[in-house]
Formats: sequence, C-alpha cells, structure tokens
Amino acid sequence: MDTYRTEEEQIAAIRKFAGEHGVKIITAIVVAIALFFGVQNWQKSQLQSKENASFLYNELSTAITAGSDMTAENRSAFDVAYASLMADHSGSIYASYASLFKAKLDVEAGELTKAEQSLQWVVDANFNKNITALAVLRLARVKSANGQRDVALGLLAKDAGPFTSAYEEAKGDIYLLQDKNPEALIAYKKAQDLKAQGMSMGSQMLKMKVEALDDSQQDKLFPKTAAK
Repeated sequence: MDTYRTEEEQIAAIRKFAGEHGVKIITAIVVAIALFFGVQNWQKSQLQSKENASFLYNELSTAITAGSDMTAENRSAFDVAYASLMADHSGSIYASYASLFKAKLDVEAGELTKAEQSLQWVVDANFNKNITALAVLRLARVKSANGQRDVALGLLAKDAGPFTSAYEEAKGDIYLLQDKNPEALIAYKKAQDLKAQGMSMGSQMLKMKVEALDDSQQDKLFPKTAAK
C-alpha cells in the first residue's frame, strides 16, 4: 500500500517538506558543492606547486656543473632559481636537495660560513631522516674545516642513518687533525668493518688511512732490509 494515495497528496507532501526543510537542504547542497570544488582547487594548487618546485629544481640542476667548471653565468642562474625555490617552496623536498647543492658550491668557492648556513637549514627542516643524516655529515666536515672540530665530533654523535660508516670515517679524519692518532685508528677500523659488512661500498682510501696508523701494518708498508 502506497504511503500516499494520490499524486496530489504526494505533491502536497513534497511542498510541505520543502517548506519546512528547503533552506537547510539548499544550504547543505551549496556547502557540499563548495567543499567539492574547494578540494579540487586545493589539489590542483598542490599539484601546480609541486610542478613549479620540480621545474625550479631542474633549473638548479642545469645550472650546476662540476667543480671549477662552474661559470659565473651558471652560478648566477643557480642563485636566482634557488632564491625563488626557497621563497615559494621551502616546504618541499626540492628545497632540501637544493640547499645541499648550494652548500657544495659554497664549499668549492671557499665560503664555508655560507655552506654551514645552508646545511644547518636542511638539518633544521628535517624533511626526512636520511636527508638530515647526510646534511649533518656534511655540516660536521664543514665545521671541522672551519676549525670547530669538537662541535663537528658532537654532530657525528647523532643518528647516522645509512651513513654510519661515513660518520666513523669523518670522525677519524677529525681526530687525525687533532693529533689523536689512536682515536682516529679506532674510528677508521670501525668504518672499515661497517663497509665489510655491506653497509657501504669499500674504500681504498680508507684502507690506506688504517694502514698508515696501524703499527701492525708498518712492516707491510715499509719492509725492513734484511741484515747482511
């Protein structure tokens, strides 16, 4: 049995319902539409932002060349793209990568203080654990080069992430600069052990560092002439 017997009763019921709840329904529909298009616009904005950040990062990558091949024109292009990226997309992963690039260029230019600032920004941004660990490693090396060796060692006491071996090797280098050869040898051997365990690729240079400090290796490096 139908709830309403005639079409007139149904129409009357609809009119009554609309009269009582029409404003609420219309408002709900308007809000739903606004939310839908708001989300769509936000998603488009986020996508556009990522695309813009990616474009700027590509511009940075194009401007970068190896070492002394970096021209003044390329550096200028890099600086312009970097400033734009940091101004508009500092919350993206591209900003962290770009700051690592900038620090590298600053070190090559002998501008260690600027390099420290860029690396510290990456550390503070803490975009993800691995990027932060890499930035700490590079920051420690820059601070060591700037004469802040105890500060550098303090940085290398932090979580190394996947760079444990590199952290230990960096400690060894710093200890060596402090004339702490026993500590340097311990750090180098630890780095060597970690490499042997497959945590990173082997290093011939690291092997040479160990042999140069390890008394047990001296006879191999400098064999004594047999007594006549």
